[in-house]
Formats: sequence, C-alpha cells, structure tokens
Amino acid sequence: YRHVSLRQLVRQDQAAGNQRLKSYLIECRKAFPDPNEIGSYEEFQLLITLTETFDIHIIYDEERIVCGAHVQLFSLPFGDVTITEHFWVAEPYRRQGIGAAFNNQLLDAFWRQDVLFHVQEVNDPYIMNDHERAIDIQCGITPENRISFWKKLGFLAMDVSYSQPRLSGAESPVTYCLMAVASPTELKHIERSSYLAVLKEYFQTFLSDADRDETYQMIIDDSANLEKIPLIPLDVKRENIGQTFWDYRKEVVSRQRNQE
Repeated sequence: YRHVSLRQLVRQDQAAGNQRLKSYLIECRKAFPDPNEIGSYEEFQLLITLTETFDIHIIYDEERIVCGAHVQLFSLPFGDVTITEHFWVAEPYRRQGIGAAFNNQLLDAFWRQDVLFHVQEVNDPYIMNDHERAIDIQCGITPENRISFWKKLGFLAMDVSYSQPRLSGAESPVTYCLMAVASPTELKHIERSSYLAVLKEYFQTFLSDADRDETYQMIIDDSANLEKIPLIPLDVKRENIGQTFWDYRKEVVSRQRNQE
C-alpha cells in the first residue's frame, strides 16, 4: 500500500491528480452516503489547489483507493490544531487493521509537528434518528461501530453541542455528529474559546463568513454557560447539549422531512 497526499499529486501532475481525486470522491461517498455530508468535486479541487491548510490523504494499492481522510491544519494563537473529516476504509479492506494504522500514521505526523490536539467528526448514535441511521448503515458500518473504532484508538468526545454547517449544494446541515479529540498529552478538557476558534477556522473552509452562519451562532449560544469543554468517553451520552441545539436540530429535521 502507498500513502500519498492528493494535494501533492495534483500539484505534480494536475490531470492525473484530478482523476485520482474523482476516483477518491466516488469511494468516499460510498462510506458517507448522506448527500449533505460531502462537498462537490469542484470544491475539493479548489481547496487542494489554492490552500495550504487542506489536504486529502489516501492509501491505495495497484487496483483501487483503500482508505482516505480529509485533513486540515490550523495555526491559532494558542497553538496548532488538526482536524480530520470523512475518514473511511473501503469495505473489502475493513477489519484488517488498515484504518487503525492509517490513523496512527496521521497522528504520529501531527505530533511531530507539535500539534496540541486533533479533532475528528464522528456520527453520534445517541442523537441519530431512524432515517439518519438507515442512511448511515448503507455503507456497512453502524454508528456504534464508528464509536467503538475511535474509542479503541484513544479518542474522547467533547461534551458540548456540535453541528456541521450546511455545505454548498447541500439541502441542510448535518446535526448528528460529535467532535472527538486525540492528544499527545492527557487532556481532561478544552477551553470553550479554543473550541470556538477551531470551529470558526474549520467552517471558514466552506463558508464565506462563519460569524454570520446560523450553525456557528447556534453553537456559540448553546455553549455559553461553559468555560471549559469536558472530555468524556466516546460511548457515553453527552450531557452539555442545551435546548438551543435541540430546537435547531428539530427545525433542521423538520425541513428535511418537508423536502422528501
């Protein structure tokens, strides 16, 4: 197996790199079948070509892409933070240790760069409704399986509200995720100001102005009573989700049903 950066591939040979990106997105959408979760090919092409903070790492053999992940590095006033979204392993290659090895390669590289902590989106089975769960398991993994995988790798959950904002071309935000955290040191909490700063940088990847986004404002309002975000076991239900989040999620789910 080869571990490569799609950003490097595109910059070395744009035509070949873009073709690999198209192949990657086909496989990625199989792992994340919710159409609201994955942006367009054009968006990813721009991100890889024009930014220094966004990359897609892939593992591939001679026949196909085996696994992949979207990775971003943010340099913030309090230190560097990385975030991964859409980490996946193609179904024929699951339960062989490939995903765990891929994750460890990424984290080892982050820790060598003195990254303070790493953040990962994970679907939350305590929040997902039957419709969301049915879409999710089309990829052959249950939400509980996802939680178990990341827990075994040492990730903890941020006990706070979270929602992915509505991506360009998507019908609605994705409100059933949580933020999981890994760190080279033993963390028990993360400052709320740090959490909001990370989310703002992350959301700015997809939005023209995160400060005016309804999802980001909801998270600010819902976490207002917290100075520090507790870190809890991934398989434990979050307690610090406020009514602002539940009202927002109810509205989002209602809109989704009306669009069906």
